[in-house]
Amino acid sequence: SIDEMLQPAVPFTSVQGNFFYITLNKLLWGYFGNRFELRGSDANKVNLLSQMRIKGINNKLAEETKIILEQLETGMYADVLLTVDKEKILTSTKSLLKQIDSYFLKQV
Repeated sequence: SIDEMLQPAVPFTSVQGNFFYITLNKLLWGYFGNRFELRGSDANKVNLLSQMRIKGINNKLAEETKIILEQLETGMYADVLLTVDKEKILTSTKSLLKQIDSYFLKQV
């Protein structure tokens, strides 16, 4: 399940530093790699968004995906104290992935 897949990021929601962002980013790319068959250098935002369009996933979900990935990148690489609610990012990510999953379930 999506909840189980994202579980490794949960302990880091209350921890300072970039562990949360690194962990959630890794989990997301694992999910996207499996769902959209993206491997190695193909696993990037441009290819992901292109594959989302090809699979018929609506633009709103693609845009939400892009925003979440950019938030994670900022948290991973920018040495700034973000006043971002990590729980909110995690909740948004869960909701997004469940919606993406629903597209794949319709195709079965």
